[in-house]
Amino acid sequence: HTHTHTHIVLHWMGVVLSKRKKPTMSSVPLTKLCTSIGKGKIPVLIVTCGSFSPPTFLHLRILEEAKNELEDKLGFVGAVLSPVHQNYGKSSLAPMHDRVEMCRLSTADSNWIDVSDWETKQKGWTRTFSVLKRMREDLADVEVTVGDDPPKKGLIRTMLICGSDLLATFDNICPDGSPLWSQEHKEAMLSEGIIALERKGDKTDEVIAASETLSRFKDNIFVVHPKVENTISSTVVRNLVTTNKSIKYLVHPDVEKYIYDNELHKLPNWQ
Repeated sequence: HTHTHTHIVLHWMGVVLSKRKKPTMSSVPLTKLCTSIGKGKIPVLIVTCGSFSPPTFLHLRILEEAKNELEDKLGFVGAVLSPVHQNYGKSSLAPMHDRVEMCRLSTADSNWIDVSDWETKQKGWTRTFSVLKRMREDLADVEVTVGDDPPKKGLIRTMLICGSDLLATFDNICPDGSPLWSQEHKEAMLSEGIIALERKGDKTDEVIAASETLSRFKDNIFVVHPKVENTISSTVVRNLVTTNKSIKYLVHPDVEKYIYDNELHKLPNWQ
């Protein structure tokens, strides 16, 4: 009898508990957000999605480059590195907790760049569009002051920063005949705005002109021309570290230490 009684009570508790709304995890850390920006500027959170296996100084420098070039038009409330889920399937991914931690170590001394582990906490890989949408929703309640205006909610735009080569893929068709990007996703991302980093030799304006969708949203595409040509890549760092060569000045010193302390240079998929 006791067993049955306990079972009924536990079942009842389960029903009650499951009806309570589970606290949802915020996709954006708020501690570094700047909620007061200059008059006439658009409040923007820059989002950079990637493997970060490991994060390098280039990952961070492109955010500073964007800020330098665009801060006359855009009011940056912050920037976020969002490491991709393990299920993305890229062979060189270090474990998720290590990539998140290395991103945190890389940005600890920045007053505006932070890390989101939301993607890594999902059941599987999340499309970039869904990451940006979730961040936009989580920021909807954050009040921002623009110039002398009273504080207002729902102003922050989440803008993806990417290489201008990504824009060139917007009209790509997969081998099975389906579009690589859905029209709905493209338009939603372009409505928010995209920051495109132009590499030497890229002709971003031609890519935009050749695409009907990109042309329609051209005022929302902010092109950055980096002052520093930089070819640091995670691949180069992995190749150096696995062959006992120095990676000093390519990654944050704390990331270098973390790699050796946690023996990431011995990871089979880094060899």
